Amino acid sequence: MFNKQHVSYGTSDERSGFLIEGIRLSNTGFKDIDRGGGDTGFTRNEWMAKASYILDPQARIQNELLLKLGYSDEVSNETYLGLTDADARSTPNRRYFASRTDRMDWHRTAIEATHKVASLARWR
Repeated sequence: MFNKQHVSYGTSDERSGFLIEGIRLSNTGFKDIDRGGGDTGFTRNEWMAKASYILDPQARIQNELLLKLGYSDEVSNETYLGLTDADARSTPNRRYFASRTDRMDWHRTAIEATHKVASLARWR
């Protein structure tokens, strides 16, 4: 079974704005582990927040500050252990018993700060 949840909220005006967004993906897996089975699915979460601020919206030279924050994590009950050619042909969704405890677990954080300068003289 596959599950996807997504939420976002944001607002802005001529000077500032922000956005917060989150997503969660998961599934129960599709492979069959020998001798009793086990979890072959995954769960992934991602969060992001962005904000912008223009120092003076009426200025001829615009200064905009931007900040972006991110966080992700995932747990996958998957393996790098493959199948023999014969097993892959006969039962492609099979996983060997030896891989039953294989797992990938990671997280990532990110921070990005930007300053933009632009002349608006040609547009006025």
